[in-house]
Amino acid sequence: MKKKIEENALKAKQKEKEEDERIAKMQALEAQGVKVAGGMHKFDASEVDVHGGNATADDFLDAFGM
Repeated sequence: MKKKIEENALKAKQKEKEEDERIAKMQALEAQGVKVAGGMHKFDASEVDVHGGNATADDFLDAFGM
């Protein structure tokens, strides 16, 4: 039981760290005057074309930090 509690606490701490990283990225982009969009993965909304556009797979992966 104690091990399970420790595992859950570790998972919660990891999720909190990831959320803090996303918030920091969003704030950095907004500080540059960029409109930020996205839920879990923050990205520059001006780089997205809802009608397709001419982006490559590399552009897509860059948008998600991969």
